[in-house]
Amino acid sequence: MILGNDENVPIGTEGSVVSRWIGTLYAVRLADGTFHWMDSSELESIDPSRHSIAVGDIAKVTSNKHSHDFARMGSLVQVVKVVDEADYYGVVFNDTLDWFAGLELASYRPFEIP
Repeated sequence: MILGNDENVPIGTEGSVVSRWIGTLYAVRLADGTFHWMDSSELESIDPSRHSIAVGDIAKVTSNKHSHDFARMGSLVQVVKVVDEADYYGVVFNDTLDWFAGLELASYRPFEIP
């Protein structure tokens, strides 16, 4: 697999997919204006009467499951995009396991030019 776009991994880095998870992903905007992806296990609605999170909602970070350093538990983030049933992959590259949304990955096959 080739990592398509991630802030910590150069485009074109090769890795091996070792795990797959399907769930809801959220593109969130932090207080500093940066954008990041988080999954449903890391966020909850700040409204106790709502169990779902929609675009425009403010959500609270409830987990650091993926060891991110951009948001601390208890931080508030604004949801700017919701991707239901998104693929999320555990990828090993340079002996390191990291998680990526499927839209950040692309497969390739070496080919010969005739």
